[in-house]
Amino acid sequence: GDGTTVSSCQYTYTGHKKSILSLTFLESLRYAVTCDGQIHCWDPFMGSLLGCPESNRPVPVNTLASSPSPSTNLLVGTTDITLRVIDCRTFQYVNEMK
Repeated sequence: GDGTTVSSCQYTYTGHKKSILSLTFLESLRYAVTCDGQIHCWDPFMGSLLGCPESNRPVPVNTLASSPSPSTNLLVGTTDITLRVIDCRTFQYVNEMK
């Protein structure tokens, strides 16, 4: 297209308690992933929260990035200078690098 198409909002996720620091779309699972210090995985098409990986960890997340499809992994950077890899199918971390 020519870039002039306008669409209406389908859903507004309201589960954040703080300002959003990072946002990515995990194409293989069609998840929107955002963080406000905590990770939120949600379905932007159904408008439902799917999970909050590492919600029991006290170290805040400040950045995230999705791996290219068909991977289901999410790379997460925390304030303790650690990079974690999370499998978004299980919401468990599978690797950690300091």
